[in-house]
Amino acid sequence: MNQLNGKTVLITGGNGGMGAATARRLAAIGAHVAVHYRSKPEIAHALVTEIIQAGGKAKAFNAELSDVTQVRSLFAAVDSQMGGIDIVVHTAAMGIFKPHADITDNEFETVISNNIRAGFYVLQEAARRVRNGGRIITLSVAGTVSPVAMAGLNNGSRAAIDQMILSLSKELGSKNVTANVLALGLIDTEQLLRTVPEFLRTQVISQTPLARMGHPNEVAGTIAFLVGPDGGFITGQVIRLTGGLI
Repeated sequence: MNQLNGKTVLITGGNGGMGAATARRLAAIGAHVAVHYRSKPEIAHALVTEIIQAGGKAKAFNAELSDVTQVRSLFAAVDSQMGGIDIVVHTAAMGIFKPHADITDNEFETVISNNIRAGFYVLQEAARRVRNGGRIITLSVAGTVSPVAMAGLNNGSRAAIDQMILSLSKELGSKNVTANVLALGLIDTEQLLRTVPEFLRTQVISQTPLARMGHPNEVAGTIAFLVGPDGGFITGQVIRLTGGLI
């Protein structure tokens, strides 16, 4: 099925676990995929090659998302080189899991820069450039409403972006552009295994009815639904993909 035939999607953090899974899924249903990366260019370019060899269309773009000039250049480049932007999926973010009292000033500034500042710039350019009838999605975390210890800074920074995109849904409705948040439980990615302590993962899984972590392909499948024709009447929502975690 070519549900997204002729549509261009920009995926921030497109060379990460969930970003790459989303790029593959959306390319498979017809989207032209702009794979954004900040580091590890070899992974991004390998993903682009994989998509092209499978019959899809993709191109890699580099940018530091906490730098407003680079974000604007990124969107301008995708817009001009790929014939416009219809969908933005913002997956790029980071997390630090430490007791609140132990977080350093540098760690605080790093999370604020990578999550809030970068998220704001991406959503601002998305609001300016996404064409009528388009889609904007950000990935967030279930912890914004289901808090656990050691996740306050991470959850707080994600909640800020949640509020921004919910406001965008009100601002962009007249253009038939939808804007939604996908709030995730634990998703089995290298980044999560590297940053979330094992005891915390075990605790959350024990509270999850499905008793497991999610898979990046499950995230990609949900995104494919939301950005496709069947997701056109869903906007201004925080959709929980958590395995039943309340």
